[in-house]
Amino acid sequence: MAEGHEARLQDMKDRLEGLLGQYAHPVEKRIAFGNIRKEYSTWGTGENATTNIAIVYETPGGSTAQINIAFDHVAGSFTYLDRGLEARKVSESVDEVMGMIEEEVRAIPAKRMKLLREQIRRWTGEGASQRQVFGEMNKLLQSEFIGGKITNSELRNGIRYAIELRREHEEAP
Repeated sequence: MAEGHEARLQDMKDRLEGLLGQYAHPVEKRIAFGNIRKEYSTWGTGENATTNIAIVYETPGGSTAQINIAFDHVAGSFTYLDRGLEARKVSESVDEVMGMIEEEVRAIPAKRMKLLREQIRRWTGEGASQRQVFGEMNKLLQSEFIGGKITNSELRNGIRYAIELRREHEEAP
């Protein structure tokens, strides 16, 4: 691997470490970002190597999601999918890649809330009573699986949403 490429990959790793470290404490923040963490894996050898950078996090209930970036050691470039997951982007810019990662990370709490609301709609659609829905959300609040837990704020928002759904259901003709 060319010296400049090695430095680019190390810069990316250092900056990613700093970014994700912001979401490790306090515990509420760690949960709100799905116990976010990174994993590196390299396959191939020497200049033919590719390093995969995976930013992994969980959503309420424990489903895992991830952001993946591949680093080509020959080209010294990063490859990832755009925000819509439709087009492959290739860049040699650590700033550009970090910008994408920061944008994706900032969106995690909203994604988690969206998925929690979808789950609440499923429970309600399956005929669960409001008490049962609240009980299921309480289980998520107390889960041992930190990334699958919900925060107190997610619980409050989920309760409000469940009440809104119940009202809409009762008001429907």
